[in-house]
Amino acid sequence: MNERQYESESGYVAPWKEQQGINFPPPPRPGDLVPLDSEAVGSGYDYFVDKTSLRLGTDEVLRYVVVVESRTSARAVYYEGMRCETKSVKTYGYVSREGGFKPLASSPWKRILPSGPYAYRHLLAEHYMCDREGWPINEKQVLERLAQNSPSGARIRRKTAELSK
Repeated sequence: MNERQYESESGYVAPWKEQQGINFPPPPRPGDLVPLDSEAVGSGYDYFVDKTSLRLGTDEVLRYVVVVESRTSARAVYYEGMRCETKSVKTYGYVSREGGFKPLASSPWKRILPSGPYAYRHLLAEHYMCDREGWPINEKQVLERLAQNSPSGARIRRKTAELSK
C-alpha cells in the first residue's frame, strides 16, 4: 500500500512518523464508557470505549481506551491507537491490577481483522473512527457517531431478554 506523504516544517515531503511521548489517560470511569454493538462483532464479549480518552494525534493516529468484558465479567482495559490510512492498530498499554496503565515493552502495528475477539477494531474503523478516504475523523465526530449508533448496552439487552423469558 502506498502511504501518504506528509509535509514537514521545512517544506519537504516526508514519510509518516509516529508521534513520540504518548501519555496515558487515567483509567476509565464507568460513567464515561460508551457501549459498542457487541452483537455486530459476534465474539461473545462486550466492548466499551472511554469517551474521555479519544485523542487525534499530530501523526493522524486516533488514540482511545477500550474495555473488553467477557460474559463471565472478566475485564481487560487497553489503550490503543488506530491508523485509518493503513487500517492498522497498536496497543500502547493496559490497566494493571494496581489500577494504572502499564505500557507494553514492544507493540507493533497490526492489521485490523474483521473477525475474532479483536473484531471490535474493525467495527470502530468502519463505523466510528475513519472516513471513506482512509482519514481519521475528529474526536467530536467519533463521539457523535458513538452516541447515534451505540446500543443501550449489551448487559441491558441480556437482562431484558432474561426477564422476558
